[in-house]
Amino acid sequence: MLAIWGRTDGGRFLSLSALTGALHAARASGTYDRAFRQLAKVSLIIIIDFGLKPLRSPHGEDIHDLISIRYE
Repeated sequence: MLAIWGRTDGGRFLSLSALTGALHAARASGTYDRAFRQLAKVSLIIIIDFGLKPLRSPHGEDIHDLISIRYE
């Protein structure tokens, strides 16, 4: 389970596969940069089901990039 808390949205729960699926759909529709920037700005992301299933490309890179940019 993935928990995403923003300052205004009150938080929401998604599975990691739902998050990567949403990023994949955003990539296909040309809105990936906007979706990624929105996730990068969220105040708190908790990833509980990380590592339970293997991530295929480009999903693994998406999650790595998200963690990387939030760490900086």
